[in-house]
Amino acid sequence: MASGLTPLIAAWLVTRGDGTLWWVAGYNVLVAGISLVSARFLPETVGADLDRVDVHAEGRPREVVTV
Repeated sequence: MASGLTPLIAAWLVTRGDGTLWWVAGYNVLVAGISLVSARFLPETVGADLDRVDVHAEGRPREVVTV
């Protein structure tokens, strides 16, 4: 949903900035920073069996999604 709104947000920022693109560039930097921080906290999956059924903290098995 957020990515779909980016053109609208960018257009609004251009109008608020009197035609300058600095606000759009700042928005891009902000979104990139949020993405990097989010990616930093994702679990590592190198060498992990992605088809293995794990157990939640509640003791229920996780649902396995096959692609």
